[in-house]
Amino acid sequence: MILPFVLLFCVALAFAIRTSDNKMQQRHDAFWDREQEANHTRKKSLSDLELIKPDLSILSGLPSDEHIDKLCDSIRDICSNPVANLNYISNTDLKLAYGSANLPYLSECDANYTHLVQKLSELGAYLFEKGYDKEGSDILMYNLSIESDITRDFELLYTYFKDTNRTSDLEKLYLYAGSVNPMKKDIIMNKLK
Repeated sequence: MILPFVLLFCVALAFAIRTSDNKMQQRHDAFWDREQEANHTRKKSLSDLELIKPDLSILSGLPSDEHIDKLCDSIRDICSNPVANLNYISNTDLKLAYGSANLPYLSECDANYTHLVQKLSELGAYLFEKGYDKEGSDILMYNLSIESDITRDFELLYTYFKDTNRTSDLEKLYLYAGSVNPMKKDIIMNKLK
């Protein structure tokens, strides 16, 4: 009596596994077809690439010590190169949009962006640590304005704005948090509660 149910279950399980394997193979094939197309995409114009022109005036008037000066020099060095926020865009998508020959340049632009937001974050946090809260908040707010999604920046600013009753700045902070990439948005929004 139980044998028909076991057989039926085995048939259903085999069917489900086969269907799943077929779908996985289709996704795998589609990925590699797209990657192959991207690798054969001719070099295209970069005229629509949104380069970031960092505002170095944010560094003027900062207090001076060895660490601050070193960070400011690093930021200036980074800004002398092309900077573009290409985070969360796959290499395949970049190759399809701009051609595979442009990938090294695009990777350099993205690496410069990553280094820039990391250094600005480090500078802002250091300024807070040394008691230069206004300067630290200015640096970190600028970092968010160029689409940084570093969680620590949001946390430091949230604490500072909340402790100093800066409601309008808290509203700006929430706007920035709401505009970050969906992959990090929930994490950041949870930190701002």
